[in-house]
Amino acid sequence: MSERARDNTRQSAFDKPSAGSVLAWKRIEWRINTDYNRSMHQYPCVYRCAIQSPLNRLFDYLPPQASTSVLSQARPGMRLWVPFGRRRIVAILLEIAQSSEIAPDKLRTAEQFIDQRPLLDESYFQFFQWVADYYHHPVGDTVFGFLPSLLRKGRNADTTIASTERTWQLSRHGQGLISDNNDRVLKRAPKQSQLLRALLEQGVLTQAELADSGFSASITKTLSDKGLIEPASPSKHRKSDANKSAEVHLQANPEQALAIDAVAAHMDSYRCFLLHGITGSGKTEVYLQLIKRCLQAGKQALVLVPEIGLTPQMLDRFQRRFGGHILALNSGMTDVQRLNAWLTARNGDAHIVIGTRSALLAPLPALGLIIVDEEHDSSYKQQDGLRYSARDLAIKRAQLNDIPVLLGSATPSLESLANATQGKYNLLALTERAGGALPPQINLSDCNEPFAADGLAFTVIDAARRHLKEGAQVLIFINRRGFAPSLLCSQCGWIAKCAACEVRMTAHLMGNQLICHHCEQRELWPKQCPSCQHQPLQTLGSGTQKLEQTLEHHFPDVPVIRVDRDSTQRKGSLHSKLAMAQSGEPCVLLGTQMLAKGHHFPKLSMVAILDADTALYSSDYRGPERMAQTITQVAGRAGRGDRPGEVYVQSQLPNHPLLIQITTDSYAEFANRLLEERSALALPPFSKSAALLGEHRALEELLECMRTLRHNVEQSLATQGLGDVMTVGPVPAPMPRKSNRFRAQMILYSQQPGTLHRYLSSLRTALDKNTPPRGMRLAIDVDPIDTN
Repeated sequence: MSERARDNTRQSAFDKPSAGSVLAWKRIEWRINTDYNRSMHQYPCVYRCAIQSPLNRLFDYLPPQASTSVLSQARPGMRLWVPFGRRRIVAILLEIAQSSEIAPDKLRTAEQFIDQRPLLDESYFQFFQWVADYYHHPVGDTVFGFLPSLLRKGRNADTTIASTERTWQLSRHGQGLISDNNDRVLKRAPKQSQLLRALLEQGVLTQAELADSGFSASITKTLSDKGLIEPASPSKHRKSDANKSAEVHLQANPEQALAIDAVAAHMDSYRCFLLHGITGSGKTEVYLQLIKRCLQAGKQALVLVPEIGLTPQMLDRFQRRFGGHILALNSGMTDVQRLNAWLTARNGDAHIVIGTRSALLAPLPALGLIIVDEEHDSSYKQQDGLRYSARDLAIKRAQLNDIPVLLGSATPSLESLANATQGKYNLLALTERAGGALPPQINLSDCNEPFAADGLAFTVIDAARRHLKEGAQVLIFINRRGFAPSLLCSQCGWIAKCAACEVRMTAHLMGNQLICHHCEQRELWPKQCPSCQHQPLQTLGSGTQKLEQTLEHHFPDVPVIRVDRDSTQRKGSLHSKLAMAQSGEPCVLLGTQMLAKGHHFPKLSMVAILDADTALYSSDYRGPERMAQTITQVAGRAGRGDRPGEVYVQSQLPNHPLLIQITTDSYAEFANRLLEERSALALPPFSKSAALLGEHRALEELLECMRTLRHNVEQSLATQGLGDVMTVGPVPAPMPRKSNRFRAQMILYSQQPGTLHRYLSSLRTALDKNTPPRGMRLAIDVDPIDTN
């Protein structure tokens, strides 16, 4: 590694501890229940292993009783079966030592190796050791969190890759049926006929690709039994592969060319770039041209997207540009698909990996570039278990690999903007829309006006009708799924609430159900009030299902395409809905956050944003930032083609100063004002934050336990000159009860990252030494983004 690269690695982009500060390869510190004054017992060989456990320690085992040749091939990173209590579990060998603190008669013997070669290499261990250190998470749980579930269960990695997913092709009989246009014999089975023609066009398709297109496994089995299709050789390529790589890259405009050259100049060293491009400015083209240079250098590229819904669209764009050797990784894959994709990436057979948050953990031996699209998105933050930020880990992984990382967004997070201002990131700007398209015109609409229908102002309805008559498309955005957010009795004031969470249940039309969107508890929609028997009950507010009915009433001649979690549950449904919108035919798109970012609809010329001001009532100081990001992102879907865009932002408070600033100023100007406020209040990004989160059946017992932890930690650190750590709480969480468990939190702030991490280290030690009462869960969340 060059001297400059070492310097870059020493100074983290977030002022975080270095990779080897607490945990280092072959030098792992035992911090929990360890007495360093005890004499060490000497052994010919001791295997120090990680297991998937909440205990923050490693475990020593004697080598398995095997031949000398087998033991001589043992390497860190290999999995093996070990006894643990009364169970037999999978462990990962991290170190081969000659001594242990455990007495000879107490050490147990490992059973046998699972792998013939290390599953993970040394550089990869350095990465997860830093993760365990920074997020104060148990080492073993961190290690296993990086692996697909089947590897955690002991599946043999060397044989799994051979059993890849089945790929189908037309049989000779099927080819004859299609070529003679005799597939009319399947006129009573149109889906079978469509599948045959899809195979005729593509040559081969995997079972997953067929499922994404709406063809179930039963259809393929039926056609296989009829002898019309047959399994294809794994090495056979589809007909369109050659065409997919035929797309010629677009000519970069001056701003795009400047951004591409800036990143390309540092392809052999670490540098973090923030690409702040307005919506429609061509950020994806910048990604594509940088990846081309990365591939030309013989390296792999990793592209992160925040939502599964964006993965197929991005994957299609990349395949049209680069052809094959592109791998998709996301949580929607089956265990077998995920394992095979993970092993394909590890073996270097995937040149480009595109995926959601967890794709960051894929092993890539020749990684040369990391791109994080929509870097501001909260979906990059894991909210349970190992609570990591994929964006932050992408930057750390780039540091350890000495490669560039590019963060892209039209609405960068305030943390990233602050880092760019301080010179930790290189800021690249795209200020003009690609192709000469103009930014949309934004109008504030008062939803208190006397004439409105189910949350839609008539000014919005009239504007939508005008755009549809001109052959354009319209997007109605509301971040609320279901029929109505509340069901109530107008007679006695009864409101339907979730018994497990004490929050309002959402009314859904399908099955006439009331659903809690926090714990998914379901009840039948009552016909009368359970309290006073009055009927009928009333719904309050509008969700996507109710708005769908309203829009179908006002626009009966065009399709209304609803895109939310409820309407896209079936596999392939999201892809088919987006395909309808991208066809360019006039339609009304109605959706939630799934439509807010990343999508390109050239014929979309009008956007209406409903209930845009809900963030103004949020108890979270990030509320204004998220509101500005949502409005900017959704508004950016309009006017990306040759039609000028028009945006209506409906609000109960159209004269609110923040709303006026968001709709009249640029996002950069609005963000700078928020940064000034955060700086004055010493809030992140001008301080570091963490949270201790707790859950228990009894609230007072939970709060008392957290108070005791706080007291013990602060008392133990008082003699060390702890420094300035401000603690808030413990107090009940804003949503104090969920799934019949009470929730509490303690928030920590410090302007000195090292001081905060010393506090968290002591807190982690206290948590491990003092086992909480049975059923109580306590977790540390570093850099929290949601404490509700």
